[in-house]
Amino acid sequence: MPNIGYVTLVLSFMLAVYAFVVSLVGGWQRRPELLLSSRNAALGVAGFLTLSIIVIEYLLITGHYQTEYVYEVSNTAAPLFYRMTALWGGAGRLITILVLAYGLVRRRGNLL
Repeated sequence: MPNIGYVTLVLSFMLAVYAFVVSLVGGWQRRPELLLSSRNAALGVAGFLTLSIIVIEYLLITGHYQTEYVYEVSNTAAPLFYRMTALWGGAGRLITILVLAYGLVRRRGNLL
């Protein structure tokens, strides 16, 4: 299960780089199909980040302490509620959540 989370993070990074490059090229060459492709890639990034957050939540809830992040922010004595909210305990991972939130509220170039 941790491998799925890692793969989704790598894929989201690759899609983000693709979206960035294609949006620059599409804007420079005024090609709407490239801009649409870039937008779809950004939606894919949001999807992969959502999947990676679901995976880490599952690992936190089930107590998969072989995963470094789960080992650092959770423990077996913690009640279920605290294990579920431990995702917010690692400030270094907060950027993933912020990027996901930003991607979810973006729509057609304007913030909702």
